[in-house]
Amino acid sequence: MKTKQLHPLDADEQALMESFEADEWQAMDKTELKATKALLENSAKETRQQQRMEKKQITIKLGVADIEFVKAKAQETGISYQNIISALVHNYTVGKVKLEI
Repeated sequence: MKTKQLHPLDADEQALMESFEADEWQAMDKTELKATKALLENSAKETRQQQRMEKKQITIKLGVADIEFVKAKAQETGISYQNIISALVHNYTVGKVKLEI
């Protein structure tokens, strides 16, 4: 069964289409489908976690008094001031900290 092409296929897409049209594909049973779904969900979860852990350097201007306060807290706690600022931003993005304006 040939399908109507809306745009040209690249080499990988063409190979997949030919394989499908040659009936080389088989349906999964429910057990295999559940296992595959769980594997894909776990993979997606791990990818999201890695993306959250990935860091990107930025430049930001902060008030002198604010940065001095954070640096003082950093000395008290033994955590770097950059990590404190990063934690504050992260906690805001996940809804643990509310911003009042």
